[in-house]
Amino acid sequence: MNDKARQWIDRYVDVYLLVSRRINAQIREQLGEDLTSDQFQVVRLINGMDRCTSSYLAEALAVGKSSVTAIVNRLVDAGIIDRTRDEADRRLVYLTLTEYGHTIFESAQEQMREIISPYLQHFEEKDIEMFISMFEKLGQLMFESGGERIESYTESKMGHHRAVAGGRRRAVYVRAFHGGPGAGEGPAIRAGWIYFFARG
Repeated sequence: MNDKARQWIDRYVDVYLLVSRRINAQIREQLGEDLTSDQFQVVRLINGMDRCTSSYLAEALAVGKSSVTAIVNRLVDAGIIDRTRDEADRRLVYLTLTEYGHTIFESAQEQMREIISPYLQHFEEKDIEMFISMFEKLGQLMFESGGERIESYTESKMGHHRAVAGGRRRAVYVRAFHGGPGAGEGPAIRAGWIYFFARG
């Protein structure tokens, strides 16, 4: 790694930590009455899928299943989400928003936009689009490189079963960054494809 690369990395880390702290603080302040920031992420992901599971949430948020279960339990107790068992496979439990949950989510989503929008006014549209596109590319590279490492290792050392994890990780990235039903072109196909990998 050369000196220029080190400078880029240091600058990125500095501004990332600053922006993350400030934005997260504002999110906590704005959403505190209805949802925590973690709960908002969970509700947002559930809203984007017809059949969302706790396993999918754990993958998408890169947290343990026990952490997801704790958040889900609180949201169920609050009447924001429902649990429904699959009729064909009772082991599968799907998570969906209640009518009240949809109301809470739409309100929180609008508050989130109000937090971010004032900052966008300082940039031209082409710069905003370029920044978001590059940040999405960075996220894609991180998920794809991780998936390739898992597959290359497991194909040679552990066989097919673990290799599926690499495909699942990439599938979760596509869903998490590009939304689900109602989010744009071909959402139903994407959501079904990702759900297939998540169960694999």
